[in-house]
Amino acid sequence: MKRVRFKNTHGNSLFEFVVLLFVSSLIVASSVPLWGQSLVRAQIRLESKDLQATLTQARLLALQGGEPVTIVLTRSSYRIEHAQVFQTYTLPDGYSLLSPSEQIVFFPTGVTTPRALEVLFQGLSCRIIISLYGRVRDVCS
Repeated sequence: MKRVRFKNTHGNSLFEFVVLLFVSSLIVASSVPLWGQSLVRAQIRLESKDLQATLTQARLLALQGGEPVTIVLTRSSYRIEHAQVFQTYTLPDGYSLLSPSEQIVFFPTGVTTPRALEVLFQGLSCRIIISLYGRVRDVCS
């Protein structure tokens, strides 16, 4: 019986290695822009969650304290105005806040005027929706 011998039994050839490098570099090059955009989405979600937490805190202050709580909005910051709490939050550079009005008032019953806010950063946005009953939720694109 004859033995069959293969030429290259000690490993891969240089050509196979170059092809492997080329294919893997194509995969990496195509995923870098997607990774960068997901990083921006994560940053805007974080700022949106901070604003959402502040709105929820204002609602709870109004419910517990029995007094209205006002949140004053500007394009680059927002602040809570209450008898016990005066806090100002500034958005990082590049972020902006769009709102149809300059203030939100949470009443002691938990009720407020329904509205939607938008946090914008590098062309992406997160929309924060406040219901009539003061419930806060976000929708990020």
